[in-house]
Amino acid sequence: MMDQARSYKTNLIQVVRAEADYFRRLRSQYKENPEIVKQRLWENTRQRMLQDAESKVFLPRGETLIVDINKPPRWDREEEKAKLQAVGRRAK
Repeated sequence: MMDQARSYKTNLIQVVRAEADYFRRLRSQYKENPEIVKQRLWENTRQRMLQDAESKVFLPRGETLIVDINKPPRWDREEEKAKLQAVGRRAK
């Protein structure tokens, strides 16, 4: 148990040091050009958020977005149709 605790401590220290180094570098870049750093961070966050998204919708600035959280039934029908076609192609 002591070995596990030491290993956890060592790993945690390494993670915290790496994060601190990252933020130091980020701070120096931010001082030089804050807008570029903010845009880059925002884009990285957006990419991580959308990485596994089933559907992606991009809306021009200033446009109104209404989100219907229910998937339209036609999407289910289209997905089912595509699956059946794929199975049909594999069977040939």
